[in-house]
Amino acid sequence: MGTIFFRCPVTGQEYASNIEIDEASFSRLPDIKMKTRCPHCGADHVWSLREARLSPQKLAGVPPATEQDGQTSN
Repeated sequence: MGTIFFRCPVTGQEYASNIEIDEASFSRLPDIKMKTRCPHCGADHVWSLREARLSPQKLAGVPPATEQDGQTSN
């Protein structure tokens, strides 16, 4: 299981979507659009799932990843 992450287009920082999913299921998801509230800039962003990345990181007790945490985009 992993967590879907998005990157804020304003700050460049990543944040967790709070959606946990396995890699096989993530790769089968249709390329739908979804809206999320960004914790970094406060704006609502509309995302394509193809713009997201799946991190093996689980959410329980783990803060959202940022570039400063050593996380990079795929």
